[in-house]
Amino acid sequence: MSQSLQQLAGQYDCRVSNYEYVRDFIIGIDEASNRLFYYKKTKDSEIARHLDLGGIRSCKGVNLGRSGEHKGIGKLELSFTPFAKDAPPVVWGFYDAEESLQLNGELQAANKWAKLV
Repeated sequence: MSQSLQQLAGQYDCRVSNYEYVRDFIIGIDEASNRLFYYKKTKDSEIARHLDLGGIRSCKGVNLGRSGEHKGIGKLELSFTPFAKDAPPVVWGFYDAEESLQLNGELQAANKWAKLV
C-alpha cells in the first residue's frame, strides 16, 4: 500500500515523508509541499485522494456513533474545513462498522492526523 501512496504523491511531484498504514487505508504527508495523501482499498473499490493543506482552515476527527441495540462507534472520519466559506468540508473515512466489526488503530490514527494537520 505504501507504493500506491507514493505513486499517488508522485502524480503531484511530491514525496511522502511521513505516513501511517491502518487496516485498509494509508495516509501520508509531504511536509515540503504541505500536501496530504490518502489511499484506501476495499474488496469493492479503491480510493485515492490528495489535499493541499494550504487551503485548509482546520481538521478534526469525527466519531459518528451507532444507535439502537449495538451502540458504539459507527464511523470514524477525518474532516477538513477549507478556508473558502462556500466550499464543503472534505471527509476521508477511517472506519465504518458496516465494513469491519472491530476497530484496529483507526481511532488513534484519526486523532493523530487531526493534530498533525
